[in-house]
Amino acid sequence: MSLEMKISGISLKIFKLILVIIILIIYRTGYGNGEFLGVGGVWNHNEAKGADAEIAASGTFIGFTVYTLIVLFAQCFSQSKDKSYRIEIVMNILGFFMWGAVGCIALIYWGGYMNEHKYTQVLNEKQVGIALGTLCIIESALYACDTLIAYREFINSH
Repeated sequence: MSLEMKISGISLKIFKLILVIIILIIYRTGYGNGEFLGVGGVWNHNEAKGADAEIAASGTFIGFTVYTLIVLFAQCFSQSKDKSYRIEIVMNILGFFMWGAVGCIALIYWGGYMNEHKYTQVLNEKQVGIALGTLCIIESALYACDTLIAYREFINSH
């Protein structure tokens, strides 16, 4: 693996981790009042947020954070030429779809969210929810880029 590829892969993973920390803070603390924001996931906006969507979002956020940390440490400290590019490619593709799905759920929910005051005010909560969904879509795009880098490394190693 060339030095440029290693540096680009490591820097992309660091950027993904920074972005996921921002996403986790927004997800947990909401729009400044410290209450749980969540991603929503129900079509009737008068109901509470969907538990299935929150479980999928939490699993995606934490699971891929742990996975990215492990791969980052392996790339930084590994001296072996036998890398597991196949696993990285599969996990990055899965990350692309999972982050994209969570982002779409958040955008659909928060895009249609309206509180009891209807059109009398612009909701800060809604704006933060849309920002959360957008950041998840950006994270999905970063996983797609990381897939391409891992695939290129796999092709170059064989």
